[in-house]
Amino acid sequence: MANRTKILDTAERYVRSGNLEAAIAEFEKLLGGGEDDVAITNIIGDLNVRLGRRDQGIAVFLGNAGRLEKKGAYAQALAIMKRVVRLAPSDSGIAVQTADLYARLGFVPEAKAEFLRAAGMLLSAEDREKLLSVFTKLSKLDPDDEDILEQLGRLHAASGHADLAVSALNDAAARLVKRENFQKAEKILYDALVINPEEPRTISALARLYLRERRADEALNLVRNAATQYAAPELRVLLAEVYIETGRDGEAREILLNRLTEDAADAEARCRLGWLEVRAERLDEAFAYFEPLVAAMLIKGRTEKAIGLLGLILMSGSMHLPTLEKLASIYRFGEQRSSLEVADKVLFAEYRRLGREDLARRMVRELAELCPDDPAFAAEFARLGLNGERPAEPSGLKELAGLDHRDRNMIQTNLARAELYIQQGLVRNARRILEHLQTLYPDEPRSKQKLELLKNPPLTVEANDIPGLIEEVSLRETEVEDHQGIPFPEPGPGRRKKAEPDKNKLKP
Repeated sequence: MANRTKILDTAERYVRSGNLEAAIAEFEKLLGGGEDDVAITNIIGDLNVRLGRRDQGIAVFLGNAGRLEKKGAYAQALAIMKRVVRLAPSDSGIAVQTADLYARLGFVPEAKAEFLRAAGMLLSAEDREKLLSVFTKLSKLDPDDEDILEQLGRLHAASGHADLAVSALNDAAARLVKRENFQKAEKILYDALVINPEEPRTISALARLYLRERRADEALNLVRNAATQYAAPELRVLLAEVYIETGRDGEAREILLNRLTEDAADAEARCRLGWLEVRAERLDEAFAYFEPLVAAMLIKGRTEKAIGLLGLILMSGSMHLPTLEKLASIYRFGEQRSSLEVADKVLFAEYRRLGREDLARRMVRELAELCPDDPAFAAEFARLGLNGERPAEPSGLKELAGLDHRDRNMIQTNLARAELYIQQGLVRNARRILEHLQTLYPDEPRSKQKLELLKNPPLTVEANDIPGLIEEVSLRETEVEDHQGIPFPEPGPGRRKKAEPDKNKLKP
């Protein structure tokens, strides 16, 4: 310690006398790879700069900044880099390194400014590769800046990266459309179309822009020509969408029906066909198109989207009973009590209007639990003897009340899976799922009820169709199984030997 103090005193004396070379030599004696090295080397860097050896000083500072950054000391590294920027304001690499540190620390405007400064230098130097790297970082830093996205797209195009170029230009155009700068958006989309005339996203964006500007003929010509020239199924579905937008429902329906003949799992085609049926007030047909989509959405946990899709049918102004009943089951399943109450009240009125007293009474019993003090139903509660005592909770609420969220997710997911198999006519596979649920949760009533309904069912599909149907359903299930991790029996013709279940292993 005494020796270190003596060296420091000597070094400082040399600095005061102006003998900077000797001072540097003394400070270098103190370097030993410890924590204090950064402070000492910073002094050495400063002395080199004072001696006119700017490059040596910068090299010392950059080394220190790099060491601090590796240790996660970003603020200290940034403080050093600011000094370096002042020493070398025309060095694009130093500007990029400084911008990276600003970005790490969350200083977005400062980072963006430094990246743009670096971009200006690289543009002057015509260094396309480094410029592309800078604009890639800028696009991640500020993904809503359409100018950055446009420049990124053009740089990708110049570098031969067609797919990346088209993606960036489409992103830029989408931001411009949001800002209602349609003229510039159209120009950018044209440029993207030149790079790849087959890209459905570009054609779709340009067609929608035309429709927004009431240029229906241009939209129709664009999409019709593309669908004729290129084989992408999305383009035919897009053509149907343009037909729908321009009131040519018959031609749209023909295209969409042909598409579903090719691929019954095409969700876009199915959704648009359903919407056409809603517009034609054929609500049973619309529901038939929407129901498999709703089942798939529920399996994936996209409850709000499923509700929104069913809402399209109710937007027609008709109280379509299957739709209302499906909505009520979704609300019941998800314990959305206030929404279930509204749905039940509408269903009660409809059942009464249709003379279905048995179903109306069922709604009253559920409403007695949901809103026991509702004066509008007081007489009904009294007539059925439901006032003065707490009725049973509606199916789907009580059985979930005592379970944790993992068990609830497991039950809900696999009941939905079973429903999807039933809809496809794969009754045996549905039964296996329900039997497994019964083994794990013997008090769960819905699996019991469904199993009762599945006793001795008629075969609804041909045997040689089963592999294809299983593949279709399995594709819809993949995301759920990955998320839940539930090892239910694989669908197939043979039944596996039943083993004693381990609930802990089966929980997600």
